[in-house]
Amino acid sequence: MLYDEFNSYKNFVGADVFKNKATEKTDILKNLNPAFPVREYQKEALGRFYYYVEEYHQKQKPIHLMFNMATGSGKTLIMVANLLYFYQKGYRNFIFLLALATLSKIEGGGQI
Repeated sequence: MLYDEFNSYKNFVGADVFKNKATEKTDILKNLNPAFPVREYQKEALGRFYYYVEEYHQKQKPIHLMFNMATGSGKTLIMVANLLYFYQKGYRNFIFLLALATLSKIEGGGQI
């Protein structure tokens, strides 16, 4: 499973390898709403995503990934960061599906 493979890579290379990949993308992190600071486990998730997209040689195309995280853990913030990443790479068409009723409860009417 990809999760286990990445954990093995992390144990071999170093505990902060994925967090460091996320913090290298300062332009993406700076464009997120400062009212929602990026937590350490979110940096870990973003770093794993960047590693998969940029460096992982066994990735399947088209890319289909899932972020398996608890309710309220900030998956929407991670997805917005991923949209920014792909926007910088030249992509312009996105489909972003979510439970709008839940997101609209966020201050600002769901604008992140």
